[in-house]
Amino acid sequence: MRDVFDINDAYEILGLKPGASQAQVKRTYRKLVKIWHPDRFVDQKQKQEAE
Repeated sequence: MRDVFDINDAYEILGLKPGASQAQVKRTYRKLVKIWHPDRFVDQKQKQEAE
């Protein structure tokens, strides 16, 4: 794991362009959290991948 975090990596992970509004970031983050939350998965392998 890297010690330095580049904010542009966060935009890339969210699928947004740098400079996206705070509302866009929040909306996209919440959408992805609902999709990838580990409690949604019953299969242990999928749960581990989500974590």
